[in-house]
Amino acid sequence: MLDRNNSLIYDTAIPPVELWRAVDVVPQLRQYCVVGTKRCYGVQLCFEDEGEEKTNSIRYRVDVRRIADTDSGQCRFQLQRQEAVYINDQEPDRLADELAYKAGQVFYPLNLIVAADGGFLQIDNHADILKRWPSAPHQLQGYYVGKLVEDYLCQMDNHLQSFDYVNQSFAHHDWFIQSFFKPIYGDYGDRYERESTYRFPVLESYVYPGYTVKESLHPYVNDFGAYVVQHHGHIGADEAWISNDYSAQGEYHAYLLLHPRFRHILSLVSALSYKPNGLPAKAVTIKVFLLQDRPLDCDFQEPKHNLYMSEVPNRGAERKESIWKKLFN
Repeated sequence: MLDRNNSLIYDTAIPPVELWRAVDVVPQLRQYCVVGTKRCYGVQLCFEDEGEEKTNSIRYRVDVRRIADTDSGQCRFQLQRQEAVYINDQEPDRLADELAYKAGQVFYPLNLIVAADGGFLQIDNHADILKRWPSAPHQLQGYYVGKLVEDYLCQMDNHLQSFDYVNQSFAHHDWFIQSFFKPIYGDYGDRYERESTYRFPVLESYVYPGYTVKESLHPYVNDFGAYVVQHHGHIGADEAWISNDYSAQGEYHAYLLLHPRFRHILSLVSALSYKPNGLPAKAVTIKVFLLQDRPLDCDFQEPKHNLYMSEVPNRGAERKESIWKKLFN
């Protein structure tokens, strides 16, 4: 949320000191995930533009499944959307939104290759997407007619043929992947802190600003045993593209809770702002919560097998346009 001065209001409070448990956290953060494990997450994205009264939101559920490694031993996850995407708590009702949603189903299930530090590397089933695509245009043309539909399907057909285009679309323009698959694992050092540069799809182009971020791993677990990671950052002044008669200001904050034993994400709340000089400010809030019907396993014993990581890396009003664009911007 933006205040009157277009500064980011970040409302995730740090728990009181008395709620921290005296369980030491090792600064080498690792995740453990057995092949076949599936977790369902609720995802909500909120977009706010300076000067507009209404905040637009997108909400959906997604399954995140750990699947077998690649032949070369790289870790893989599979994403599968469970149900319809809700825009401002309603199913898509504009032609552009409906068309983009239904055509976009061809991407799922989507396989991802993920680095040892948890960061997204690339998609891994482009060939499967191409196999699913041929039947999609015929099905969509049975429901939608007109030049807009024909042009959209033709453009999508051309784009889908390129692995690089599809991969870059998810790598740069998918808010969930950009938030959930960040390189949060690794060595935080004796001070339980490190610095990184994070990028988010705040611009429609593939050139977008980097936020210089201080990542902090809390040295103690919280009241129910979860590991706590916090991010605080701003757009870096040394970004090369800024010197080209263009500059911007922005903040980024995030609060992540990780499972007491396996270190996967239980919840993620992040907020970022972006204001180019002379243009309206934008704010985006991303909330991801694990949906489950069983209690947390709060056993603090380290798992002895089925490691996901082989090593710990050391590195530091009515909508005026289709809101669907904001998923991939």
